[in-house]
Amino acid sequence: MENTPLLKEIRQIYDDYLTVTASLAAERKSADGLLGMGKGPGCDSSHDHFVERIEQTFASLTASSLSSKKVLKLLQFMYNAPLAHQNNMLAYWMLLAVHALTEKFIPLLSPEDAAILFAQYTGAYPKYVRLPAQKKIVAQLQAQTGSSKSR
Repeated sequence: MENTPLLKEIRQIYDDYLTVTASLAAERKSADGLLGMGKGPGCDSSHDHFVERIEQTFASLTASSLSSKKVLKLLQFMYNAPLAHQNNMLAYWMLLAVHALTEKFIPLLSPEDAAILFAQYTGAYPKYVRLPAQKKIVAQLQAQTGSSKSR
């Protein structure tokens, strides 16, 4: 996989976040957040910090600096992350949620790259498990391919 500076930065953000969530899970006490008392690891600020770091990284990008292949590699990494970390329930849902932040990159994909990603995404996230963010990604990828087939 091509390791562009953008992909390296995003990987670092993900690695940092996964390290923190693993640490939070390891340090969790059995009564944390029980019956709404106290704060559990799900309320930790690291979740918000993760999203903020991705948003800041994306905000610093210009469309002209991204080729379709670079966008494809970035999106493949981000879309595969929840699948690779299903056992980390503190991170899993946030890894899914940040898919919504990738919408602005889909128009930068060539129809061929969009078709590759569409096939991978619909295979990884079947209809019955898609949340609203995933449904929107599927629709955008499909539109970018130029195809009207539904999956």
